[in-house]
Amino acid sequence: MQHSSPLDRALVNTSAI
Repeated sequence: MQHSSPLDRALVNTSAI
């Protein structure tokens, strides 16, 4: 994911958990 979007960021955050 090259683009750092707020929505994408939230998804990545949940995935990191």
